[in-house]
Amino acid sequence: MLSTQRLIKSAFILLFVASATFVSAQVEQTAELKVTIKDVITFTLNDANPTLIFDEADDFINGVTYSASNAGTITASGAFSLTVKAEKNHLEDSAGNKIKAGSISLQASGTDLGTTDKIELKTSKKEIISGAPAGISKTFDLTYSTTGNDTEFIGKPAGDYTVDLTFVAALD
Repeated sequence: MLSTQRLIKSAFILLFVASATFVSAQVEQTAELKVTIKDVITFTLNDANPTLIFDEADDFINGVTYSASNAGTITASGAFSLTVKAEKNHLEDSAGNKIKAGSISLQASGTDLGTTDKIELKTSKKEIISGAPAGISKTFDLTYSTTGNDTEFIGKPAGDYTVDLTFVAALD
């Protein structure tokens, strides 16, 4: 009888171990999640045709201003800057009459743009936004202006004087 009891106990233990092993059997695997961040910057100039108009005596006396709201949009994965340069050192009309590009100032403004400087247009790159923090769809305004009593605008034939401006947005 003792061996029957031992046999029953052994059977129960074996059954218990087998069921415990089956119930608690599991397989683990791990996965390594990887996130890759690359340097990204996009720039859209929303107002590509700013126009300063001198059409009253006060414009020559006081200067003129053109303000472009939401003139541009930048998305940058890191801190960035925006530069501008005039492609020539002068604006020119169709007859070849010229106005110095440096007679026109430009300044960016907006929220959370780092440092914004008012610059005179030149043929070398000038920073108008510097040290701006990373951001998604950051918009900025641009204000083009002249000073009053600037002889560069007086005595010129009526007409449209133009120069191409090149804006460059870059990660710092």
